[in-house]
Amino acid sequence: MASAALSVADAGARLLDEAQPFDVTVLDGIVAAAYEPRHPERAVANDVLMKLRERSNAWANADQIIENSTLPQGRYFGLMALDDAINTRWKILPEAQRVGIKGFIVNKIIQLSKDEASALAERTMIHQMNKVLVSILKQEWPHNWPSFIGDICGASRSSEVLCENNMHILRLLSEEVFDFSRDAMTTAKIRTMKESLNAEFAQIFRLCEFVLGASSRPKLIEATLRTLKAFLSWIPLGYLFETPLVQTLIERFFAAAQFRNAALECLTEIASLADLEPKYNDAFVALYAGVLRALGQVVPRGASLAAAFDSATGREADQTFVRRLALFLSGFFKAHLRLVETREHGAALLEGLQYLVRISAVPDNEVFQICLDYWHAFAQDLYASETGRAAPRAGGFAADPSAAGDDGFD
Repeated sequence: MASAALSVADAGARLLDEAQPFDVTVLDGIVAAAYEPRHPERAVANDVLMKLRERSNAWANADQIIENSTLPQGRYFGLMALDDAINTRWKILPEAQRVGIKGFIVNKIIQLSKDEASALAERTMIHQMNKVLVSILKQEWPHNWPSFIGDICGASRSSEVLCENNMHILRLLSEEVFDFSRDAMTTAKIRTMKESLNAEFAQIFRLCEFVLGASSRPKLIEATLRTLKAFLSWIPLGYLFETPLVQTLIERFFAAAQFRNAALECLTEIASLADLEPKYNDAFVALYAGVLRALGQVVPRGASLAAAFDSATGREADQTFVRRLALFLSGFFKAHLRLVETREHGAALLEGLQYLVRISAVPDNEVFQICLDYWHAFAQDLYASETGRAAPRAGGFAADPSAAGDDGFD
C-alpha cells in the first residue's frame, strides 16, 4: 500500500491538500486506521475523515472512491459524501454534474445487480446506493425525471435479480414520500410526489401483477409483496377490490408457508382501511371470510398458538405469523366489526373472536399488547351499545341497540 510509509497524520495532510491529486489508496489507509480499535492514530484518522466529509467538494471524488476503494468502509465513505452533496448542494450544482451523478448511481446499481452472485456479495452497498438514488429522486422527480417510474418498471422485466432490487427502490420511494417526508420536504413537494405516484401507479401495479403471476423466484416474490404492502394504504381502491389481488394474496400466497407472513401483512393493510364508501362493504366481508377459510387450513381449531413461542421448539416465522394474525384480526374488527355483526355472518364473527381469544393467551408481551388494545376498544363499544352513554367508535357497535335492526344478535 502506497500509504504504508506515511503516518496517518501525514497521509491526512496529503489528502486534505487540494493541490495534490486525490489518492484512493491513501484514503484506504486512513479508513483502515479509523476502523481499527487498537490503532494508535485512530483518533487522528477519524478527524481526517470528518474534515474530508466537511469539504464542500468532497463529493467530487466519490466516483473514484466507490470504484477503486478496496474497503467496504471506504466505498461507504465515498457514497455518504455523495449523499451529503445531494441533500445539501444539489440545487446549486451545474446541470451537467447533476446528470453525471444520476447516471453514475443508476449504472452502478445496475452493474452490482446484474446477477445473483454480485447482488448477494454487494447487498449492503446496493442497499445504500438505493437510498442515495431515492435522495436524488426527492430532488429530481417528477419534474426533472418524469420517466423514472416507466424506466424502472421497464428495466425490471429484463432480469429477475434487477427486478428484485427495483422493488426495494420502489418501496423506499413510497415510504419516503408517504411515511418519512414531513420533516425532509416542503408540503408542495410532498403533494406533487404523491400525485405523481398516484398517477403512475398503474405501471407499478402491472409490474407487481406480472411478478406475482409469472415468477417462481422466492426472494423476488417476497420483495414484491413487501413493496406492494408499502403502497396499499394509499393506492386507488379499485386496485384492491376491482382486481383479483385479494384473492391472489389469500389463495396463492397466504396458502404457501414461505410467503404467508408477507401476504398476511398485505391483507392486514387492506383489512384495516376504514371510513370508506359503503359499496366496498361486501368486499371487506369477503376478504375476512376468505382469510378465515385459509386460516382453518393453517391453524386447526384445536392447534396451540402458544406452541410457536416455546423456547425449545418455537420458530421465528411462526411467532411472526401469530403477531401478524393478531394485527389482522384486531385491525379488521376495529374498522369493520359492524359488517359481520349480523345473523348471516355471526358464525364467522365468533370464529374470528375465538382466534383472537386464543392469541391473547400467547406468552408474548407484544402479542398481548396488540390483543389488549383491541379488547379495550371492544369493551368500550359493548358498554356504549348497552348503555347508550357514549358515542360508538368508528366501525364498532351501534350506540343504540335498536339500530342493529333485525340482523342483530338476540
